[in-house]
Amino acid sequence: MNRFSFVLRRPIQLIPVLLGISVITFLLLQMTPGDPVRLMLGPKASQEAIEFVRARYGLDQPIPVQYFYYVLNCLRGDFGQSIAFRGPVSGVIAARIAPTVFFLLSFLFLSLLFPFSLSFPSSLPLFLFLSPLLLLFFFSFFFLSLLPLSSPPLLLFLSSSFFFFPPPPS
Repeated sequence: MNRFSFVLRRPIQLIPVLLGISVITFLLLQMTPGDPVRLMLGPKASQEAIEFVRARYGLDQPIPVQYFYYVLNCLRGDFGQSIAFRGPVSGVIAARIAPTVFFLLSFLFLSLLFPFSLSFPSSLPLFLFLSPLLLLFFFSFFFLSLLPLSSPPLLLFLSSSFFFFPPPPS
């Protein structure tokens, strides 16, 4: 019964997390500088055109009403229109999902192929001497696979630390 309650409890715990994420993303979108309508129509747009677009996208509504429609549209899979690509965001996501899944599955296959193919022989008594070498290889391979993920934040941190905290003059 304990496992069953755990399985039921986890999806229920997901609801406030998703709600919190949706509130944070909505508020971040609201706090971005500039007017999205003016960005869409350009600086020479008439006031009537701006008001029409605001009414069309519901930007003339109060913030809680906008949030309600934001969540409702996200649940329906309608993520709005991309200003940069001049089309629906779901189409932009759909165009990029196939290469992403391909790379994900190919790297998953490669990351499982090497450990399984090398760990099986090392478990045999004949190849017992390979076990420490393979362990070193796996840890170094794991470290090197994480290095590209951790390098950009590290370089950003180092460059920002030199910018905000310059070395003292000599």
